[in-house]
Amino acid sequence: MKLFEGLPVEVKGLSFVSLFVAIGFGIQAPAIPLIANELGAGNAAVGAMISVFALMRLLVSVPVGRIGNIVGERKMMLWGIAILAITSVLAGLVQAAWQLIVFRGLSGIGSAMYTVAAMSVLLRAAPSDTRGRAVSLFMGAFNVGLVAGPALGGALSMFLAPRTLFFVYGVMMVVSGAVAWRLLTHSQVGVGARAQNKIDPVGLIEACRSSVFRAAVMANFSLGWISYGMRASIMPLFLLNVLNEGPEWIGISLALGSLAQVIALPATGRFTDTVGRRLPLIIGACLLLAGLAGLILWPGLTSYLLCLGGIGVGTAFCTTASSAAVGDVTRGRGGTVIAVYQMGSDLGMVVGPLIAGAIADSVSFSAGISASAAVGVIALILALQMPRRTLEDAEPNIPDK
Repeated sequence: MKLFEGLPVEVKGLSFVSLFVAIGFGIQAPAIPLIANELGAGNAAVGAMISVFALMRLLVSVPVGRIGNIVGERKMMLWGIAILAITSVLAGLVQAAWQLIVFRGLSGIGSAMYTVAAMSVLLRAAPSDTRGRAVSLFMGAFNVGLVAGPALGGALSMFLAPRTLFFVYGVMMVVSGAVAWRLLTHSQVGVGARAQNKIDPVGLIEACRSSVFRAAVMANFSLGWISYGMRASIMPLFLLNVLNEGPEWIGISLALGSLAQVIALPATGRFTDTVGRRLPLIIGACLLLAGLAGLILWPGLTSYLLCLGGIGVGTAFCTTASSAAVGDVTRGRGGTVIAVYQMGSDLGMVVGPLIAGAIADSVSFSAGISASAAVGVIALILALQMPRRTLEDAEPNIPDK
């Protein structure tokens, strides 16, 4: 397949692992409220079971990146997968709500370890002229898993006890860990990761001097706020309370946005490798802003679906371009730098729905969406400030003020 042509075997293997991790994560989704109900947990406890995962990812990302620089991303990724497998099995054995909250939090730590390490290895393995395609394949596999996981989990929950879904996820993580171990054991990239980081590391201060890195982090923050956070929280409420549409359109619209993102990812990856990182990042930011503007200026079901599709395509552009840009800045190294980049998305996903939701409650939905658009405007401004240079010029990583 042309999609895989010319890509290192590490990229293909990590994309396979990413698919399994995402599917397994989605399989758990239907089980959490069912187990919580079985344990007699209240709404606040259910919310904590869900939010503690993202919160722990956010808190440990930078320490995980620093540890990865010391022990190597290969070990870090395998440890992360092992923690995901163990905590998933333990979550299926809980006898109290607080236990499920604890194991979900530990799963968040494992997820951060896996995500930071996997992206570090991916960006190191892919040469600069294929990083866009590599990221698009990796993220495409992950997004396919996120879409398929909940559907598969819902189907399995009709035949299996809710706790069994956690055991299924644990088994999938064991399989993923075995694939990752075999892949990286015979990979020069994985074996040499620790030595390379010691020889030529890229520090966080050095990376922050680069306008490319600043634009990439802000783009990822805007994605966390708008695409991953607000798209699944405020926008569905806007659909129900302002457009007065039925709840069935929530799933349809979210699926449409995810499908548009998955379909667009291969093309955005090739485009990013061809023209560089700046233009795709600008296009992505503009699509995000156009989607938000459409929700306010042309309220209606048709425009809502079109806007979510546009946001999905914009997310594909921003994801591939920003990740590839970080790979250029770090020269394929730098666990801490990549951790900070990914922390931007987690932070946006945590604070975005809270701030936009508070503004929507106190003022209006349009005001909440407009406040989110302001975040997208900042991301666009920083993307416009990126230097106009070729991939070959970007690779040496001379920080620009």
